[in-house]
Amino acid sequence: MYYTLFALHVSLDISKSITGGISRAATRNGAILIAAYAIVGLGWQVAFNSLLNQLVSGLNTSGAAVSSSTTILSVDLPMSVLAVLAFVFLILLQYLALVATRVFVGGYERSIPNDVLTRNIPLAIVNLFVGGIVYTALFVIGSFVFLIPGVIAYLAFVFMTFYIAVEDENFIAALSDSWSLTRGNWIRLLLLFVILFVIAFALGIVLVIMSFALSFLSQMASALFSALVFIPLSVLSLGVLAEAFIQLRNEDSPVASSEAI
Repeated sequence: MYYTLFALHVSLDISKSITGGISRAATRNGAILIAAYAIVGLGWQVAFNSLLNQLVSGLNTSGAAVSSSTTILSVDLPMSVLAVLAFVFLILLQYLALVATRVFVGGYERSIPNDVLTRNIPLAIVNLFVGGIVYTALFVIGSFVFLIPGVIAYLAFVFMTFYIAVEDENFIAALSDSWSLTRGNWIRLLLLFVILFVIAFALGIVLVIMSFALSFLSQMASALFSALVFIPLSVLSLGVLAEAFIQLRNEDSPVASSEAI
């Protein structure tokens, strides 16, 4: 008796990815993650804007006023303190991305296990950071050589962060596994991203109109409105990708195809 095994590559179900992703994000934990992203993102934006404001002021030898775009949500602190704060908030954003990925893939709706919050955090963050640089470089280089290789790189390695966060892989293994997982589904993944882009673009139009209206009140109100729109959208997009990852990972597995005696 013998068994013939082969890798079954299935097609990504786009509608299931979207509806399932919404279900994963529209939970108590999803709301907590949105709030956490808002707080940490605001902290990072204040630190970054303040640091940028001081750098621009230092380079401005003419005495002209600094553009208001660099003074929104800024504080007056020593540059060294601002640099440390910006770095800390950036690490916290990486940590939130790690936890959010684990929460959505794990399907945790109302509580978050300690393992999700603490498992292999330092090494995972390092791999996310370095892997993110490599991923971006592959996309930029591919786009510079010719647009299509850049798009393929973006789609083929999109699940790198999921393998790092969920499977505790290093970024090299994660890139390789993401390539294998997405192979045969690049067009469907592209369509999924196009749908997400259209949603973001539509919200962007609303954002521009509302920001213009709110700018008469204050630039602070306009900036906060932008965050209220795009932070939930970012978390929702992560939920959609988590659903797509689960769908492909669970179904793209070796199965017994025939049996002979």
